[in-house]
Formats: sequence, C-alpha cells, structure tokens
Amino acid sequence: MNLFFSFGKLLAGKGICTFFGVLNGILAAILFSLIRLVYTGSFSSTDLTWIIVGAIVICYLISLCVAGPMMKLELSSVFLPLLINVVITVTVTMIALNSISSSPYSRFGVIIGFLIGRIIGRALCKMCDIKENKNG
Repeated sequence: MNLFFSFGKLLAGKGICTFFGVLNGILAAILFSLIRLVYTGSFSSTDLTWIIVGAIVICYLISLCVAGPMMKLELSSVFLPLLINVVITVTVTMIALNSISSSPYSRFGVIIGFLIGRIIGRALCKMCDIKENKNG
C-alpha cells in the first residue's frame, strides 16, 4: 500500500487535489481509449455528453473508494471538492481526447490525461491555498 502512495506522491506532487486530478485524468483517458476500441466512428455531441456523464460517475466512484478506505479520509470533507475535481478533469480530458482522436497524437491519451489532470488538480490546490490564506 505504501508503494501506491509513494508512486502517487511522485506523480502528483503535493496536494490531494493534484493527486485526484491526476488519477481522474488517467482514468478518463483509459475509459475514452476503451470506448474508442469498441466504437470507431466519430462521436456526435449527444454521444460525447453521455460518455462524459458515464465517465464522471465511474471516476467519482473510484475516487471515493480511493479517498475513503485507502487514504482514510473523511468522505464528508472530500465529497464536494472531489466531485468538482472529477467533473472538471473528466470533461476537459474527454473533450481534448475527442478533438485529437483522428490525429496520430491520440496514442498519447494517458499522457494527455495525466497532464490535464495535473494542471487542473494543481489549479484547484492553489485555489484552496488562496482561500485558506484569505480566511486564516
């Protein structure tokens, strides 16, 4: 279990928002790649919306499982911030991967998901730091 967290700390840096941003970005990219294996045509906006909603639900449930039992965090304290992180990260990752799905760069979906998740997660961490410094 310690190897999992040390690897996560190495990938995500400091901040729990960054960790979950990276996790959700990678999960969204993997889900998009799996869907692309089955469905090879182009997605309509309705199809993409339902894919994003499904990916948000799956990534949110996985993130709650990681936050609760594995990281021993109080779910009531991370419920809403985690939802915000998942919605933003999965939506941006899926739209980005859909826009490059016909290019040769689509092979780098997990790396793109990692980068998007890290950027969004780090931005959310900075917002929390600014809010805490302002209030405290």
